[in-house]
Amino acid sequence: SDPKRTPLRLTEKTSETVGTGCFEIPPKMQAQGPWLIYPSEQSAVRFRPGLYVTPDNSLKSEPEVCSLHRAAELFHPQYNPDVVEQQIAVMAADFNHSGWQYLADLKQHYQHLPLSSFETWKALSRNREALGFAVFRLEMDESFCARIRDELAVIWEAIPLPLWVQAYRLFHDSMCLTGLPEALVNSLVLNRANVLRCIVSGFDYLGDYLSTGNRSSL
Repeated sequence: SDPKRTPLRLTEKTSETVGTGCFEIPPKMQAQGPWLIYPSEQSAVRFRPGLYVTPDNSLKSEPEVCSLHRAAELFHPQYNPDVVEQQIAVMAADFNHSGWQYLADLKQHYQHLPLSSFETWKALSRNREALGFAVFRLEMDESFCARIRDELAVIWEAIPLPLWVQAYRLFHDSMCLTGLPEALVNSLVLNRANVLRCIVSGFDYLGDYLSTGNRSSL
């Protein structure tokens, strides 16, 4: 639920000082959850990350969830499978939603794991409005967009052009409200537009459509 928190390290059980291949689940993991069990970047033990759900996790419920951090705590694949997707849908139109910082931290601290390990990335890939805006909001580069394409089966060309215009305007208008100099805002927006030309075929031929939404320029 907090990608910046120092992870717990699981201790391997031993028999006469020899590792058994089994690992202790610490008491803290029994009281909170869900947890993702994964190999660290330097670990010699390699395996596919797995979700560890505590028994009481299925009993948690709240009438309203306002953050992706809390949604990650309440997520349960059977009893509460939609809570993450609901927050992703809200984020699509909210530049200042705390969920963007959650995804930025996830992107920074867990880049060695497959994106499909995290319900948040999978939910983002299924929401075209939020995914298009994420390219701007998270300042994704070409290589990360390629990972999303390959690991989450995203077809970037399938995002309708009006949604790219919507994402462009939301990012531009929100950046203007931050008080940054206009020249810097224009530079950031131009950088994002250039990334789109690398990940979506045909963007070189859109003219000023992305900034104006004027279809006659296509």
